[in-house]
Amino acid sequence: INQIYQKKGPEIFREDSTKSFITKNLKNTELIWIGNELKIISLERRKHTEAVSFMKEFLKKNLTVGIPKGLQGDFKKGFKVFVGNKNLSKSIKEEANELISVDGALIYFN
Repeated sequence: INQIYQKKGPEIFREDSTKSFITKNLKNTELIWIGNELKIISLERRKHTEAVSFMKEFLKKNLTVGIPKGLQGDFKKGFKVFVGNKNLSKSIKEEANELISVDGALIYFN
């Protein structure tokens, strides 16, 4: 995805909301202006533009979200994020499928 994106804020007539939007977004904003719809628009830079880097950071910061307690220790020791185009052995595919599928329907490995 693109590194730069537009973030739409409130209408300029909503003074408190406009001040709050500008205050919260000023640090990450490249440019702020009033758009044609009289809304504040900021041009911002994304921290992540690739799914792999996003997932690595997300998992590091959110080890208690959606990961069973029994596996959290293993994730703290380290992990790798594999993209679908990587060649994985059949045994790894089978084990991964067992771990992350629901009734065998969520994920399918060729």
